[in-house]
Amino acid sequence: MTGVTFLASITASAAFLAPNDLRYADAALAFLLTVGIWRRSRIAAVAMLILFVAVTVFKVALVGARPLFLLFAAAFSYFYVQAVRGTWAYHRLAANPAGRNASAPERAA
Repeated sequence: MTGVTFLASITASAAFLAPNDLRYADAALAFLLTVGIWRRSRIAAVAMLILFVAVTVFKVALVGARPLFLLFAAAFSYFYVQAVRGTWAYHRLAANPAGRNASAPERAA
């Protein structure tokens, strides 16, 4: 996704409404958040989801709701939500290496 954002910012026409600096900043922020997700950061995963939703809402408000765009937005939303769920699950399991629920009562053998 970061590579696509970066390539789009380079090849975008001059008629695009966002200044060049903002497009590069968006690509750089997406890259940093991608590295954060790769390092299993919960904050980076949530921030990436928020960034994607904000950019998507901005694009829909700017251009309008197009069916193909909404389809891809829904697919990427699913992936970002799964990234958030995965990072939270990783930290929950890493905190409890035995893999059992800490709030569950002990069973007698």
